[in-house]
Amino acid sequence: MTILNVLSDIFKNHKHLYFAGAILIVLGTGIYFFIAYAKLLALFLILCGFCCFLYGFVDGLKSSNNGIIAFFCRFFKITFLILILIFTVSFAAIQLLIINNAKDEDLYSKYIIVLGCAIDGTEPSDALKCRLDKAAQYMSIYPKSTAVLCGGQGINEITSEAQVMYDYLTYRGIDSSRLIIENNSHDTRQNIIEAKEIINSKESGNIPQVAVVSNGFHLYRAKLIMKKHGFEQITTLKAATPPSFVLILNLHLREYFSVVLEYFNI
Repeated sequence: MTILNVLSDIFKNHKHLYFAGAILIVLGTGIYFFIAYAKLLALFLILCGFCCFLYGFVDGLKSSNNGIIAFFCRFFKITFLILILIFTVSFAAIQLLIINNAKDEDLYSKYIIVLGCAIDGTEPSDALKCRLDKAAQYMSIYPKSTAVLCGGQGINEITSEAQVMYDYLTYRGIDSSRLIIENNSHDTRQNIIEAKEIINSKESGNIPQVAVVSNGFHLYRAKLIMKKHGFEQITTLKAATPPSFVLILNLHLREYFSVVLEYFNI
């Protein structure tokens, strides 16, 4: 009965926190099962919901008569709040870097690198279509430019991303002689490494100026990786991002974690 009374008091004192946690869990679960492209956002919301429950429970125990329990509860609370502060500040800082580097630089580059993205059967996804439309527009303006199309075949894909990109651009009227397929890579870092090898094989001297094509949220990390791998003259071509609020949240959240991992070379 004593335990039940304690739990009841904890709930009464933190019912708003538990209510918020329940909403986050329900919302995250709904997104997970009904919006296939936003699973990271869904899992993040569910995790936040459980953290609300855990924080409320631990905060309620900090006034326990047991000194050891009270100490560990206070320690947990302080640690938890510090971690939230670190996440909030770092998330805001990285989002500012992402926004500031999402530029559309209309300068001639001999090569453009079109970064891979998910495909839907033999058709590009909405995000990839935006990248390809930007590449087609640029190549129409600069007829001497060559595009390196990056992306291998994913686990649930029936063909390579690069092949879908090639088909789309040739359909848009871009001459096939200006398109190079790179279908061995499976993430942004591999895209850039493989593209560099292709460009090196065609250039006897230093790598000329290269433009990278991707959606705005992706360009900061792309430039970060390119600089690590020896690209010195880099311009960016900002493709549009599909106008879906949930998708944009998911992409920026994923990009935050990807940038953090890139900082640590993971």
